[in-house]
Amino acid sequence: MKDHLKPLKVFVVGSKFSNFSILFVLLILDLLLLLDIIGLFSVNMTKINIFICTADEDVKIADIFRETFSDCYGLKVFLYKHSNVGSQDYYQKIITGLNNCEIFVPLLSKNLVNSHFSNQEIGYAVNKKVKQEIIIFPISLDGQKSFDLIDHIQPTDCKPKEEYGVLKTATYFFRLIICHKDFVKFKERAISGLIYVLNSCRGWKSISSIVFLLESTVNDLNLSRKQIKQIVSAAKSNAEIKKLDQLYDRLKQFLNDRYKISID
Repeated sequence: MKDHLKPLKVFVVGSKFSNFSILFVLLILDLLLLLDIIGLFSVNMTKINIFICTADEDVKIADIFRETFSDCYGLKVFLYKHSNVGSQDYYQKIITGLNNCEIFVPLLSKNLVNSHFSNQEIGYAVNKKVKQEIIIFPISLDGQKSFDLIDHIQPTDCKPKEEYGVLKTATYFFRLIICHKDFVKFKERAISGLIYVLNSCRGWKSISSIVFLLESTVNDLNLSRKQIKQIVSAAKSNAEIKKLDQLYDRLKQFLNDRYKISID
């Protein structure tokens, strides 16, 4: 009787081992699927560091630039008021911001010309530019031309009092990052930041800016398969995009015309 039970015992043990193996394989498959999903949504989030140099009188406009660069285009922006000069860590924060910055954006105005602290920041940035460590991109708020150490750099004009004036200038700036040869080293990070924002953005301003950029830079994007999948995923999963019918339709049209991808 005992001899007859032995094979049964082996069979039971074998069944347990088989069940365990199946569970183990299923767990591995689940893990691989999870990693694939994470990979789909993950982007290179080493954000491009922007330093906005502004006079205190123009700080409200500067803050709109900061918000637009960050919320619409996924850039990391340093903006610090000179009125904080009395604080213990003021100089350290400014130096850290300048050391970390990759694109220096002075907001030119008559106020900036007379700002002692801003001119010191410009001098520091010019020294970094000589070492080819940063790009300087002046933006003129009131027609003020580039002056002193940066008088050889043509500024981009902005009309901040016009509706969407700052948004238009910020969009032009970001298009240059994607399209212009001087910014080529930033291109992949810029596109990654754009897609990251598309996945999480809220409101008409951010979504419309991104859709416009995708449409207007389509020949310069050269999106990878992964990036295309991320845009498709954002279009499907971000409920805020679907609420804005016209923008959602434009995004679907962009994917269909360029990549033959249809989104239901």
